[in-house]
Amino acid sequence: MKHFYFAIFAFSLSLSAFAQDMTVTGRVVDESTKEPLPGANVLLKNSSTGVVTNVDGGFTINAPADGVLVISFIGFVTQEVPVRNRSNIDIALSTDVVGLSEIVVTAFGLEKESNKLGYSVQNLNTEELARASDPNLGSALRGKLSGVNINSNSGGIGSSVSINVRGISSLGINNQPLIVLDGVLIDNNQGNQADFAEGLDYGNTLSNLNPNDIESISLLKGGNATALYGFRGNNGVLVINTKSGRTERVSVEVNSAITASSILVSPEFQNSYGQGFFDTGTGELTYDITRGSSYGPLMDGSDRERFDGNGTAAYGSIGDDQFRDFFQTGVSFLNSVSISQARGKFNYRVSYSRSDDESIIPGSQLERQNFSIKAGAEVTDWLNITGKVDYIDQKAENRPELTDGQSNITRALSLRPRNVSNDLLSTNAFTSEGAPNNWSGAFITNPYYTVNTFLNEDQTDRYISLFEFRADLTKGLNALGRLSQDYIVIEQDIFNPLGAFDIARNGRYINVNSTSRTNNYDLILSYDKVISSAFDISANLGFSHTRASFKSLRATGETFLVPNFFSLLNFETTQLLPESAESSSNSIFGAVTLGLNQYLFAEFTARNDWSSTLPINNASFFYPSAGLSFVLSEAIPGMKNGNAVSLIKLRGSIAQTGNATTPFSLINTYNTSSGLFNGQRFFFFGDNEEGAGLGPILKNPNLEPEISDTYEFGIDARFLDNRISVNATYYNIRTSNQILNLTLPPASGAASQVINAGLITNKGVEITLTADVVKTGDFNWTSTLNYTTNDNVVKELSNGVERNILVRQFNDIVQVAAEVGSSPQALYGSKFERNIFGQILYDTDGLPMVSDEIGKIGDAAPDAFANWSNTFTYKQFSVSFLLDARFGGDLFSFSDIERHAQGTAIETLAGREFYSGGQGILVPEDAVIFKNGELSPTILERGVDPQTYWGRLGTISENWVIDGSFVKFRELTVGYSFPESITSKLSLTNLSINYVGRNLAILHSNTDNFDPETGFNNSFSGVEYFGIPTAKSHGLRLNITF
Repeated sequence: MKHFYFAIFAFSLSLSAFAQDMTVTGRVVDESTKEPLPGANVLLKNSSTGVVTNVDGGFTINAPADGVLVISFIGFVTQEVPVRNRSNIDIALSTDVVGLSEIVVTAFGLEKESNKLGYSVQNLNTEELARASDPNLGSALRGKLSGVNINSNSGGIGSSVSINVRGISSLGINNQPLIVLDGVLIDNNQGNQADFAEGLDYGNTLSNLNPNDIESISLLKGGNATALYGFRGNNGVLVINTKSGRTERVSVEVNSAITASSILVSPEFQNSYGQGFFDTGTGELTYDITRGSSYGPLMDGSDRERFDGNGTAAYGSIGDDQFRDFFQTGVSFLNSVSISQARGKFNYRVSYSRSDDESIIPGSQLERQNFSIKAGAEVTDWLNITGKVDYIDQKAENRPELTDGQSNITRALSLRPRNVSNDLLSTNAFTSEGAPNNWSGAFITNPYYTVNTFLNEDQTDRYISLFEFRADLTKGLNALGRLSQDYIVIEQDIFNPLGAFDIARNGRYINVNSTSRTNNYDLILSYDKVISSAFDISANLGFSHTRASFKSLRATGETFLVPNFFSLLNFETTQLLPESAESSSNSIFGAVTLGLNQYLFAEFTARNDWSSTLPINNASFFYPSAGLSFVLSEAIPGMKNGNAVSLIKLRGSIAQTGNATTPFSLINTYNTSSGLFNGQRFFFFGDNEEGAGLGPILKNPNLEPEISDTYEFGIDARFLDNRISVNATYYNIRTSNQILNLTLPPASGAASQVINAGLITNKGVEITLTADVVKTGDFNWTSTLNYTTNDNVVKELSNGVERNILVRQFNDIVQVAAEVGSSPQALYGSKFERNIFGQILYDTDGLPMVSDEIGKIGDAAPDAFANWSNTFTYKQFSVSFLLDARFGGDLFSFSDIERHAQGTAIETLAGREFYSGGQGILVPEDAVIFKNGELSPTILERGVDPQTYWGRLGTISENWVIDGSFVKFRELTVGYSFPESITSKLSLTNLSINYVGRNLAILHSNTDNFDPETGFNNSFSGVEYFGIPTAKSHGLRLNITF
């Protein structure tokens, strides 16, 4: 290989020696800063001869004495400079504000003019991200992109973020976009998440990147844009590039931000009735500390038996603020420093950041350190190399338990009897044995025990490395080679002290150690040729190999030998659960772009993947794409005369992409387990059972890849000297041959079977409207509106199957399922019993009846999204705000069910006069009684007691579905940049200070008791389950550059 590159290099030199008349050297700099512009293009006009400037902005080119050089650089005005027999020419380029918005980052980080693209790519303003100072990059993206649904799980600090581009397309495979960081394929599924029973949210990739390192973010949404990334890019690609050394002198940048957070929304409670129940036998309200509900007597302030049976306490109302008062003011610090330089043939950037987050939950905290070094060098005139290493060190303590977990704080605070105050719980949090001192109630822990006990910790060490070379092999032909690795080591510990948890009364310790590694190797050849003034061509040919592996060992110790000493050697029984998976893929891909007269462009791509997760006969799959771009404003002479029309571009594309599956989906295997039986240890084969048997999921040795067929067309237009721009896209995606787990009946002996079947469609419109509403010398106002609609429909499942359960709560209170004719996020549960006219039926006790069959109760798929951002600048001052809205999408609320059943919800006050001889919950006058039955005179007059009424409604899931629409005041920043007259005296390049507010208000919502933007698992949505309250925050950010 060494001799090959030497031969190519020598051959290219020999070619260049024959064609030119004289040698011209020079330097290209930024006109305003006088800094060099590395990577600028220097071309000989009317020819294909050209070079690229080095890190010092220098160039050498052979040109005729009477020739003309064309110098161009992204974001700067192109210049034409006559040679005029000069051997040295220095050029200063001025900034092109218009051109800046016409450059996008596409596949493999290649920058292209947007005019040449036949598909939609959206660039994000990273300055806005930096000003917002959100330590979680994933949540910072919310409300800033069209065609994207971003949802933060309700898991506290460092929690994961779900990103969905253009709807759900796959029923059995991850629907998250691929993340590419400086060309490195990133594993975004870093840690575990909660299920319906319990769990913690350990976050994912976007939650642990350093936002101050980010230089650009591009979202590739269309099939054409993602085709070159293979099946991993089937759900879109988020391309993130970090900063590099740019300036000739050493540049030091310091960012420091502090943010204070408090809860945004809290439930509304009743504060009249305390602990106890309504005794239907005696017809009286009874105070009873063995009952955890709040259907007891009216609170009168008298002394009664304390909640734990020890002494007495005042039986009085705890008021409305106790829920909020439990939480503290969360404080977040994000500090970073970077040093960078581009001098001679070498450039580098070194950065360090530290994030310290103290949650709104006392005792819960996260610490993260990011180290990054990135360097590049021009080894020879034809070879450049780049290397990068990122190290992320993250540690978290006491992440909150979610959903039905016993130590879920939100659940405990929501259901505790309304006479049991924070003071009472905090001063009596522990029993004399050190266990939690709980009130009676199923599976609930005193929240003050939870926050004052060390219950879990986790440590993440992540290494992201990259080596890249770019070689100019000959004129117009260059090679890009890239080797990268994402390596993650995670240790998680969960501590269950003696007597603390019902599921582990004798103590338990869980230790999980896992490693994951993704290696990627790319070799890409690129060719660019200007055939004539009317025709040009560019082409890419690439090869890629990816190998991913995962290993984990889960060790569980149960029953302490020595109380509360957490060592795996200190338990009577210890179980080990090893897990491993490995996959690899090979790919070959190519792309050709043809340009005609700078107004008509056609792009064609093709890719073939071979995936190890598919059977060998089906492992190879091929998918092509084609795109067309027609710049109407350049094709029709005179259209751009004046300033009314700046650009009109029509574009369209068609593409096919494939998708593989996860490892071990082909063949059923036998697992081993061990346990002591009558003092002897036996070994069995099976899964979730002691004995031999197939696993609960039947695999498929004949699996084929999923296939997505996409077409889109759109228009990009700019008017009034680029002050108004419109980008509109219509897309249609058909994903067939789904790889899904088909639910099987219990009699089959298996839970599901992996099959190829089904068709899902996504159709939608994306519109982005940007306007410079006011543009004067001192004052400017820029406004941007993004609007997206998406119709996500399951068209087909397997033969004879109309509904397939994707995930279910263990009692089937709610299911998320795919049903033909609905979205893949349909909600199912128990329903009201109705007659043929749709009227709710009541029994003779005056209570609504529950249907015997589970049915559809909602659909979690939103109908549309919109966000509106505005930026105002006046001299050195700037103000920006962001409003974000979601329209449609149902939510099922577990917390509303339980708060009503336990009598803590404010709505349960209605009808409590029943207990003192008055009216309860009256039966509607037009109620239809089952089988023409009759209500008793007492029920007709007084109705039903609230405890019984809400107990019945708690069994009817349909009643607890809410429209998840919302409008949020997402972000506000106010900044001041000190003028040069001050910064120059301080020897600074930049000095600015910003106020930032995030999640400031919910302007509209149908959910009074929780944030509708909620969830606990990225694999599905539409279910709310006692999530940690969303936080609003206010902070300050300081930026210093010198």
